[in-house]
Amino acid sequence: MIHTKESLLKREKEDQIIINMIKKYPTNLKYAHKQAAIVIGASLSSISGRYYQRIKKNLENPVIAIGNEQGLVLNTKNTMLKSDTSNEVRKALLIAVFNAVPLAQGIEFMLINLTNQEQQVILERMISKLKTA
Repeated sequence: MIHTKESLLKREKEDQIIINMIKKYPTNLKYAHKQAAIVIGASLSSISGRYYQRIKKNLENPVIAIGNEQGLVLNTKNTMLKSDTSNEVRKALLIAVFNAVPLAQGIEFMLINLTNQEQQVILERMISKLKTA
């Protein structure tokens, strides 16, 4: 399929509508997809397929977590990660989260999404950096 500049712009605009609905309803992706389908005038299955097959897996801007001012939701419960890349993904996610949200939300995210061992490693590194500062 050959895409014109207009069709690419339309697709980008529609993708942004889908992402905005997910940001608005981060704890209920099906509802977010339904709302996006209404706005765009497409079927629920086409919106869901588009999100899971293309938007979420976009290599330039992958959707790993979605959030708004109330908090963050890690949307990877059904995503299988290769064991050799899961640590990379987790590290990139944590860096993105801590750069994007207020400190209190970042700490809450860390407490909810990290194992006790991972939390301990981060805490030890923070204490070490404070001692050397």
